[in-house]
Order: sequence, then C-alpha cells, then structure tokens
Amino acid sequence: MENYFADNLILLRKAYSKTQSVIALQVKKSQRIVSNWERKETQPSIEEIGIISEYFGISAHELLFIDLSNAHLTKKEVGKKNEENAHPIAHPSAHLNDKKGKNYEVGEGEFRQVAQESAMYAVASQSNKMEGLYQSQINTLNALISAKDAIIAQLSTDNERLKRDNAILESAVPSTPQLTKPKATVKGS
Repeated sequence: MENYFADNLILLRKAYSKTQSVIALQVKKSQRIVSNWERKETQPSIEEIGIISEYFGISAHELLFIDLSNAHLTKKEVGKKNEENAHPIAHPSAHLNDKKGKNYEVGEGEFRQVAQESAMYAVASQSNKMEGLYQSQINTLNALISAKDAIIAQLSTDNERLKRDNAILESAVPSTPQLTKPKATVKGS
C-alpha cells in the first residue's frame, strides 16, 4: 500500500492556509520536524498521526493511504479549543480512490489495521534511516583507517630518510681525535 502522508499533509495544510508551525504546535513538535515529514525524511509516530488526522477531521487511513489530491475538502467546526477551530474533512460524498480507481470505505474496524500498517511503515522507515547511519559510520571508520595507514607509511618513509641522512653525515664528518689531559709532574724533595 502506498503512503501518501507527506503529500496529504502538504495538501491539507495549504488547502486550509495552515503553516508548518501551526501543525507543529498541535503535535508539540518543532516546525523543523513537520518540514522533515513533508520532505519524507522522517515519519511521525502513531500518536502524531492520530493528532494530525483528528486535527484535519479525517481518518488515519485517509491521511496515510488515500491520495487526497482528488478529494473535495470542506471545513467543519470541531469544538472551541482555540482560534484554529476550522478543520477540513473529506466531503461525505467524495469518492476516495487509490491510483488504481479502487473505492475505499473507511470504518472503525480498520483502525487496528491502519495502526499496524502505520507502525510497520514507521519501523521500516526508521530501519532504513538506521541502516544509512550505520553505513555512514562504517564509511567514516574506513576513512580513518586509511588516514592512519597513510600516516604510518609516511612515518616509515621519514624514518628511513633520517637513517640515510644520518649515515651520510657520519661518513662526511671526520672523526675527531680524543684529547687527553697532560699529566702533572710533581717536583720533589
């Protein structure tokens, strides 16, 4: 099943003139986190998906797995929590289709399946991210090992050069004779 979360979040946010900061306040995260979601760099948690879908008045299944770019959206008042009380919902008469034209009826019984699919997607996304991080760390370690090997090779070359230079200096400088101290003579009695 294809994941439309990032595209749907952008669509809903723009359709109802909401900024990333407004969404971030709803889920108690930073604007940067919402930006990462929209760029498909990270995925929200199941709780955050629930908050966002509730905020926009759609199901988690619709938010995640239905391409809302073809749905007719209307505004609905959902309580008086704050000034941001106009929430978009998919129009009841809208036909929500996937790209293959299959209609979706979203019921409460599907919530568990949606939650499981969301969790599996989040785990897979996190796993891919961790795999990339591990690969990056391996590449860094390999670069450090190569740098260490290059330094050892340079030190070895420098050591050989110093031995050669020392031998040349020893052969070029004549040896100096040992000076001895004259013996003192005692004139005597």
